[in-house]
Amino acid sequence: MNCRCVIGLVSLATLVLSSGCGKTTGPQRKAGDQGAVEQLVEETMARWQYVTPEEKEKWESLFAQGALPSEAERKNFMSKTIRPDNVQIDGDTATIDVSVIVYNKKTYEDDVTPVKWEAKKEGDTWKLTKTPLK
Repeated sequence: MNCRCVIGLVSLATLVLSSGCGKTTGPQRKAGDQGAVEQLVEETMARWQYVTPEEKEKWESLFAQGALPSEAERKNFMSKTIRPDNVQIDGDTATIDVSVIVYNKKTYEDDVTPVKWEAKKEGDTWKLTKTPLK
C-alpha cells in the first residue's frame, strides 16, 4: 500500500468517525419568539409538580396575571404529556396548537387531544393566558 492510499484511508476514517460529533438528535428548537413560546409550553410539564415555595413560584411565573390554573386544574397536568405542535405569533400574542397526550391503558396506545393554548408577551417574557387540557 502506498503512502497516498494510507493517508486517504486515514482521512476517510477520521471523517466517518467525527461526522456525528457535536450534533444533537431530535427536533431543533426554533429561534426567537417561536422558540421561547415552545419552551414556555414545555416548561408546564417540568413545573406542574412543585414541592418547594421556589418551585411553586416558577410554576406561577409561566402564567399571565389571572390565568393561573386552579389547584385542581394543575393536578390534571399530572397524567398528561404536553407537546407544542405549532406556534403562530401575531405581535405580542401567540396561539399554540398543543397536543395533550394521555396513555390509554385499555388500548395500550396514546390518546391525543388537540387543543389551542394562548400566550402574550409581557415585556420580554412570554406568559400563558389560556391552557385548556381538553
